Amino acid sequence: MTRTYNYNLVIEDNGFVFDDEDSLIANANFTLRNGKYFAVVTLYTSNIQLVLSDTSLTNLKKLVLRKVFFAL
Repeated sequence: MTRTYNYNLVIEDNGFVFDDEDSLIANANFTLRNGKYFAVVTLYTSNIQLVLSDTSLTNLKKLVLRKVFFAL
């Protein structure tokens, strides 16, 4: 399983987002439709849901981390 790091947060391939203390703070569900990746992100700390999209899964994971970081 690979992990993507950014903003002292980590997102795993399964979509779980952890902070630097290994606390689960969000979950992202990824899907591919018509050549575009979408993520529905649920933040557990504030009960907010975000819908994000990008043409690259790697870029989408980085975008998820950025949005989660600024939503905290």
